[in-house]
Amino acid sequence: TQNLLYLLKDNFGLFGSALAFGGSLLYLLLTWHRVGRDPRPGVIFPHYEPPAGYSPASARYINRMGYDTKTFSSAVINLAVKGHIQITHTGKQYSLKRLPSDAKLAPGEGAMINKLFRSGTNLILKNTNHTAISEARLAHKHALRDDYRNRYFKTNAVLLWPSILGSALLLFIILVSGSMVPLVLVFFPALVLLHILFVYLMKAPLMRGRRLM
Repeated sequence: TQNLLYLLKDNFGLFGSALAFGGSLLYLLLTWHRVGRDPRPGVIFPHYEPPAGYSPASARYINRMGYDTKTFSSAVINLAVKGHIQITHTGKQYSLKRLPSDAKLAPGEGAMINKLFRSGTNLILKNTNHTAISEARLAHKHALRDDYRNRYFKTNAVLLWPSILGSALLLFIILVSGSMVPLVLVFFPALVLLHILFVYLMKAPLMRGRRLM
């Protein structure tokens, strides 16, 4: 018993790191098995029209269970199709011009278009206008999140916090106790990658979202 205590004391950094990784992996796997597995898709058959009432951006957001560049791009193109904006391509540069249109806006498109053209009716897509573009993306993302998250899918991201906080506590104890060893620098970056992976895996459609998908 005394030898085991000496062994643990001399290698606390290694044991603590292994415990953090192993404990996090076990917790995340059990949590994913409980809430992160997707519902069964049921019978799938082809449709030849897009789902009624969903814009291209809405459909992509729900299908991906998250926002990305293509979600934003599809919304911009949809606004052009509806006549709200005109897209001009000159050389390597794109510019947008706001136009009057009575076509109905999809969820998030109103917030996005107001941010894009807050300083006028024309916008060149270049780095100097990144603030307006970033704010438009954020407004669009938040609008889609409010409309669809927790109605069509859940991210379950909050369930990662016990593992994150437990790992951070063990790392703090290792640092304070002076038990840092080279292998600790392997385990904890691996822990970061593990949690990033489970941010993606924990997403799961609800039954309403599964039927739509």
